[in-house]
Amino acid sequence: MLLGSRFPGDTSLWVMNLQHDSYVDTLITFADSVVERGLYAEHLLGLLTSDIGDFCRHFRSRKAFDYRILESAHDDIAANFRFRFHRWPLFAQPGDPVETLAAWQAYAIEEFQLHMNGIRFATGCFDALRFPNLPRGFAGESAMQNVLHQRYYAMYNHVLPNWTPEEDLTPEELSATSAHSL
Repeated sequence: MLLGSRFPGDTSLWVMNLQHDSYVDTLITFADSVVERGLYAEHLLGLLTSDIGDFCRHFRSRKAFDYRILESAHDDIAANFRFRFHRWPLFAQPGDPVETLAAWQAYAIEEFQLHMNGIRFATGCFDALRFPNLPRGFAGESAMQNVLHQRYYAMYNHVLPNWTPEEDLTPEELSATSAHSL
């Protein structure tokens, strides 16, 4: 994972470091998800064997793979997690690392699965993993990027959500403020 700001206000290094520290595990989960989806598609279509199925079975027995293939997708999903779900200014004070890490991992898996439901993203993932460092693999990575850039338009175009100071208050603080303003 490349550490760095991806949008205005993206300055919470402690969250980026949590995401960085779980980077390899997250990418393995992503790759395994692609493999499972390929095997399921083969089964669903009733094929005894297919190029995708053969690749998936071979990939399952891997000792390692080039993680950089999925790095850009991971980094986009990680930045979008920071963009969408946290108070402004983002994570100014470190929170509970266990809770934040669990929330990040759940979000990453859910978001990746959501994208795998789309043909362009899923095909891009298969091509990127099947043809690493070859033109078809680069085209797959590019297809994944295009899907993510469309999905995360607001983040990439610095369209910040409407924010009011009240959103940074806890429910107790908000009710106390409302009672004083009456």
